[in-house]
Parts: sequence; structure tokens; C-alpha cells
Amino acid sequence: MKKEWFESWFESDLYDMMYKHRDDEEAEAFLSNLLKHLKPTADASFLDLACGTGRHARFINSLGFHVVGVDLSQRKISIASKHAQENLEFYIQDMRKPMRINYFDFVLNLFTSFGYFDDIRDNYRVLKSVKSSLKSNGTFLIDYMNGYFIEKNLVKHEKKEYDDWTVDITRVVEDKRLIKTMHWSNGEIERNYSEKVTLFSLADFTDMLDKFDFKINHVFGDYKLNDFDLNHSPRLIIESIC
Repeated sequence: MKKEWFESWFESDLYDMMYKHRDDEEAEAFLSNLLKHLKPTADASFLDLACGTGRHARFINSLGFHVVGVDLSQRKISIASKHAQENLEFYIQDMRKPMRINYFDFVLNLFTSFGYFDDIRDNYRVLKSVKSSLKSNGTFLIDYMNGYFIEKNLVKHEKKEYDDWTVDITRVVEDKRLIKTMHWSNGEIERNYSEKVTLFSLADFTDMLDKFDFKINHVFGDYKLNDFDLNHSPRLIIESIC
């Protein structure tokens, strides 16, 4: 079967190269603000859904919390697992399938790790799995892009250089999906990848979350947790309670 775009792109070493500026320092600054707001109890458990190489999970665990990180990418979980220790676990897992039932106090879905699927029902499967994984009155926090802001400020074409590689990037919006195509070249090797993410609005998330009885508690617009502003906020960060 043909791989989904995210199965190919997230397994690539070029993905890490492109997003290497998303480092531990950035993650720690955001999570420090977030945890001050969430006020988890000392025995709270976290699920980092689509955890990548585990930068968020590691920081939360360093504060004494039990964290489980899951990701579809075998390569990323292999990297993350090098840091596994007591109360820090990593597993290969499709986010459309639940990870432990009624187990977690918090489920975090960070860095626009949602809306990848061609079939809208798959997004609902993710939310259903999140609901199954959370304890009663648990918190689901999703960190997404502000689609309106992205579309309004869309850079349609650019070239960037990463080490020995040059990437030619094209962005278009089609049927409410942001489609980024990337042609990579280092003079000898050429590779092509894409990203396709649905530009969900706050209203869209409100409708989807309501189907699973999530109640939105707060909406933030950036990693400093300023209030969400449709025209100016780069992020759409939603805290909801089940």
C-alpha cells in the first residue's frame, strides 16, 4: 500500500533538519508556561500524543511527572527511547488507536500534530481515542496553527538551505488544506516530500470536541499563552475538559 505523506516525511532525516530550530529550549519555555496554567498534581500522568523524538515528554518527566510518549514514526521513537527511564515511556502507536483506557490526567497534542488525514472520520477517531485514554475530568490540550493567520500570511514559494541541502518549497491552500510540497537536492540526490494539514478553525474544533463531550476551558494564541486573536495569533491552543 502507498504510504501516507506523514509516514514518509516524518521518517526522513530531512524533517529533523528542517525543524531543528524547534529545540529543547523552545519546548521548555512553552511547557513551563503551560504547566503553571494547568497546575497538575504531583502524581499526574501525561500522554504526549505524536511525541516525535520526545523533547516535550522529556521536559515534563524532568519535573517528576509520569509521561508516556507515542508516535507513528519508528525512527522518532527509536531516538526518543534512548531517553526512556522510570516514569518515561515511548511506544510506536497510531494516534487513531487509544493508548491505555481511563489512564491519563492529561493528553497533549503539540506542534500541529492533528488534521493530517484525507478522511475526516480519522480525525474523529483520534478524538475518540483521546477520550478513551483520559480519566474522567481529564484535560486534552491541542496546540494547532491558526489557519486564518497562516492563510492570510501565506508564503507561496521560497528556497532554503540546510547544511548541504537546498529545498524548494511551494505552499497552496486547497479545500481548506494547507499543502506544502518540498523538493530537496544536495547536487547528487533529490527527494520530494509533502505536508497536508487541514486548516481547522476554532469553530471546527468546537464542533468536533463537542461530539465527544469535551468542553473548551481556555483558548490561547501563542506559546506565551496570550489570549487567542483570530487576526494576529500564530497558534490556536485549546484546553478542553472531558
